[in-house]
Amino acid sequence: MRETRFLFILTICLGIFLAGSPAWAEDEQKETRDDVFTLGEIVVEETSGVSNIAISNTVTAEEIKHMGAVNAGEALAHVPGVNLVRTSKGELNINIHGFQQKDVLVLIDGVPYYETKNGPLDLQQIPAAIIGKIEVIKGASSVLYGPNALGGVVNIVTKKGVKGTSGQVSVEGGRGGYGRGTASLNYGAENGFSVLGTVDYRTRDHLYYSDDYSPRETTIKGPGGSAGGRANPRVVDEGDKKGNSDLESLNLWTRLGYAPTDRLELYASLFHFDMERGRMFSDVHNKSTNSFSSFGRYDEYKDAGVDLGGRLSMKKMRDLRAMGFYHSHEDDYTSYVSEDLAEKIATSTWDDDAYGFSLFSDTYSDRFGALSLSVQYREDKHKQKGDVDEDWEHSESNTLTLAAEDTLTLGQFTAVLGLAYHDFEAVKIAELDGYDHDTFDPMAGLTWAGQSGLEIFGSVGKKTRFPTFGDMVKDDVVYPLKPEENINYTLGTRYLFFNRVRAELSGFFNDIDDRIGEVSDEPANIDKVEIYGVELVTDTQISERLTFGLNYVYTHGRNKSDGRESDFLEDLPEYTVMANVTYMIPRIETRLILRGTYKDGVIFNTEDNEKEYSKVVDLSLIKDWPGGFSLGAHVTNLFDEQYYEGKGMACDGINAKLVAQYDF
Repeated sequence: MRETRFLFILTICLGIFLAGSPAWAEDEQKETRDDVFTLGEIVVEETSGVSNIAISNTVTAEEIKHMGAVNAGEALAHVPGVNLVRTSKGELNINIHGFQQKDVLVLIDGVPYYETKNGPLDLQQIPAAIIGKIEVIKGASSVLYGPNALGGVVNIVTKKGVKGTSGQVSVEGGRGGYGRGTASLNYGAENGFSVLGTVDYRTRDHLYYSDDYSPRETTIKGPGGSAGGRANPRVVDEGDKKGNSDLESLNLWTRLGYAPTDRLELYASLFHFDMERGRMFSDVHNKSTNSFSSFGRYDEYKDAGVDLGGRLSMKKMRDLRAMGFYHSHEDDYTSYVSEDLAEKIATSTWDDDAYGFSLFSDTYSDRFGALSLSVQYREDKHKQKGDVDEDWEHSESNTLTLAAEDTLTLGQFTAVLGLAYHDFEAVKIAELDGYDHDTFDPMAGLTWAGQSGLEIFGSVGKKTRFPTFGDMVKDDVVYPLKPEENINYTLGTRYLFFNRVRAELSGFFNDIDDRIGEVSDEPANIDKVEIYGVELVTDTQISERLTFGLNYVYTHGRNKSDGRESDFLEDLPEYTVMANVTYMIPRIETRLILRGTYKDGVIFNTEDNEKEYSKVVDLSLIKDWPGGFSLGAHVTNLFDEQYYEGKGMACDGINAKLVAQYDF
């Protein structure tokens, strides 16, 4: 293939370049800034202006601890413009400004993480114990990291090993047989070698509905819906304990690092995520056919892999970075005829492999600014079969990205220009061969920084998402969909008032062509979709003990295609108000955290245009003692609010847990 030949030649050229380059400077011991893996950040923040021309948020490890989040999905629940939903598969996914997770590029330390069949990674697979921070970029994100970022980029930056020996142990217990234990051990030697290992084990017997939950009848599509004389439509769950909501997971994460000088850093990350769980029932979307049912269990759900990378700082302000990865995914899903899980239909098996690499060259000069060049290549493979005696169905694709991005500073102005070329080739998708699309995605942004601290920023960028294997194949029928394209416009301002109130006001507009979705229950390109809105984020330091944050997001998303079945987009709140209060209680020196979220105009079922609103309050109390011991109490959905989220999934009722943690 021409891409492979090109990459081979490029790799040889880079090897020659490295071999002929001057050696790095004398061996200076690298001073660690903190325990966040900065090599995994999307761009080199000291020189790039990308984060300043877009709507961006950062979730820190401390904030994750304070909210009691146990995985990446829960850690993103309170980010403005992000709507966390539980899908009909029981996964935790996000929706950003009306874009489903398929349209969001999720990275861990700059490496793409995804499911090759359908795209979205189940965010409850990523344990909070490994997270150093999460960067959320909405709008004009960097062009360097490939396609599929229509709604933005979420980069999960993990923790890293530091000098010395340290660690952390925590245990949790709560309602519904919930239990969790985590342990991390860090060792860093004087010669620059470090190792950080984390184990995270979690289990639960069941979740609960809200006391206000009212069981509702749902129509089960397919011949199994009325099998055995069962009523159809019917109620599939009576309430109280959520049926089929048990879970058990074991996550292992290890990072090996070697940084003997300021100019050289190498690392290897190895992970194994293993989960077994039931698939919770939907009040809207259920089906039971001769080969598949939405009443089922994931008997095995595994992700494993290795990420390799490094950075070499050259003379003349030049850096080279490289990343390589191999990820595998396996799951066995057993379908049953009905919600009693008594009569088995079949077990379907998925087996995915994804591997690739990225090369970056970062150059800094007065004349050209901060110029970054990148090449990224990845191959995705998926195979599945409906039962043990069936043949495997194979799908394969490869994606190539060539990109350039430059940041120029001219007085009070900072300009960012980027251009990416993407080529996507489906080597095989079921019976479809020879599917090939390429595209150019340009981006430009400008920031003005006044002497008073006022910033005004704006950007425009084109983005592309290529269809997944799951997008183009349904019920053994192939649909050769076109890539989805979006032109994003962003305009905003930031300012710090009275050295106490940080405020950011932004407006955004997305003009989407060929959105990938379904029409009449069949995969299709939706001609025209528009999403626009306003986001206001404020944080106020009222006193040393009291902080207050207030966020408001208005998002208007409409399907404007001819022949559309609905004007609305699922899982998109039209109005969202978030408020949070943190107060350090005197004398007992205990941190009190209240978070309130109000959402209105959420469409959770476009078939009937059913709208939902919710008002949820979460409460946390955290006490830290000298010596590294802390105790936390967390209550979610304090007032037991009832509402629906993605695909007719009823929310969880009130939940409570205790967390004990020891850092040494």
